[in-house]
Amino acid sequence: MLGLNRKNIVLLMAAISLVGASVIAADIIKTRKDNMEMLKDAMKAINGVIESGGPAGGAAEPAQQIADIAKKIPELFPQGSDQGDTTAKPEIWQNWDKFTSQAQDTEKAALAVLAAAKSGDIAQLTTSYKMLGGTCGSCHQDFKAKK
Repeated sequence: MLGLNRKNIVLLMAAISLVGASVIAADIIKTRKDNMEMLKDAMKAINGVIESGGPAGGAAEPAQQIADIAKKIPELFPQGSDQGDTTAKPEIWQNWDKFTSQAQDTEKAALAVLAAAKSGDIAQLTTSYKMLGGTCGSCHQDFKAKK
């Protein structure tokens, strides 16, 4: 039987902390992946509006969704969530200011897509969508590992 002396209690507490941290990291990674999947689906929806020739207003809801998720990207990448089933590169935490700046650029680009969608201008929607794709792509290039 495990004796409950000071050393064993400390070891047990450390083990519980590690397990708890692993569960928290797994939860945030799942949440992060779910949000990134929603971003992907929203991008596809906007692309569908563009490919069909409009109406541009059909891109408003997915553009708003992208802006909302982009705003919370930094909180989806807390310290310690670089372990486990993730393609997040360590560079995220090593270059945090650049990472958060790119998340802000993505939010701004999504808001430009939203404005174009609300204006009904399919040409402007197309242009702003390409800019949004560029912000997403640059972040992936810098901070997402290849599978």
